[in-house]
Amino acid sequence: DKCDHHNEDSVHFLFVCPSYAALRLYMFAALQDILPEHIKPSFTTPIPHLTQTKSNYMTKLLLSGSDEFPLQQNLAIFQIVCKYIEQSKRFI
Repeated sequence: DKCDHHNEDSVHFLFVCPSYAALRLYMFAALQDILPEHIKPSFTTPIPHLTQTKSNYMTKLLLSGSDEFPLQQNLAIFQIVCKYIEQSKRFI
């Protein structure tokens, strides 16, 4: 379902859209288990309070992975985000 927000971009879909709030909680909980401590607080801070740089970093991390992490950790992040996207049925 589309929420008809005026700016339905990746940040909105991954972190803000109320249509996927429940699914997002599951995604964030799964990510908490695999992300390093210095990243975890980013996923508990409401997106309006994040800087543009931080929200861009978080979006890139979820969609593209990070050179900071080994391949297995990036793959685990990718699988969690893919599950969120699939369960949202937003792009079906």
